Amino acid sequence: MIEEATCSADGFTGNPRQLVEHFDSAHPELVEIVSEGGRWFYEVRCPACGESHRQQIRRGAGADFAEEYREEIRAVGLDILLGHYLGEHVLGGEDGPA
Repeated sequence: MIEEATCSADGFTGNPRQLVEHFDSAHPELVEIVSEGGRWFYEVRCPACGESHRQQIRRGAGADFAEEYREEIRAVGLDILLGHYLGEHVLGGEDGPA
C-alpha cells in the first residue's frame, strides 16, 4: 500500500487521495474534456512522462452531457491518471517507492 507519493511537477507530497486532489486543483490541464468530430472525450496526460490517454465519454453524448457531468468525468480521468502515476512512476518506475 502506498502511503505517500510526490507530484513530479512541483514536489507536492501526500497520500494518494491528497495527490489526486492536488492534480485536480493545481494541475487542471492534466484532465481535459475535448470535442473532436462531434464526439466528446476526456484526455489524461501524465505530469511525469507526458504519456496521454484519450477515452470517448459516451457514444452519442453531446456538449450538454459533457457539461452536466463535467465533475464526474474529471473524477474518472483523475482516477485513471492516479493509477498510471502510482503504478508507473511510484511503484514500478524510475522514481522508486515514495
